[in-house]
Amino acid sequence: MNKQQELVLELISLARNNRLNGKQIHKDLIKNQHLWISVYGFFGGLPVVTLRDMYDGYFHIDSIYIMCRNVHVTELETIIKHWNPHDINVTNTDFVARINDEWEHNLATILVWWD
Repeated sequence: MNKQQELVLELISLARNNRLNGKQIHKDLIKNQHLWISVYGFFGGLPVVTLRDMYDGYFHIDSIYIMCRNVHVTELETIIKHWNPHDINVTNTDFVARINDEWEHNLATILVWWD
């Protein structure tokens, strides 16, 4: 795993937002690293909310994107449901990306969202 992905996962581990438990999500993503290609979490609202929460020692996110191969979507969805999100949306099931200098086809993006 590269440094950028490690940093993103660390930020996710510090996240708390309503039903979102960043420590559990981090643990599940590390344990099931073989199922995904990359992960990114962010907050889609005003930056002031993230700044407010940093003062209290946690990172405010409400969405996590996961890129994976189509064959892993169902297994990841089962894991994700334990995170109690408000919505799980699988998109780009014909997504193509360059991974390790090879063109990968049949990739999916999973959006996990908490209100």
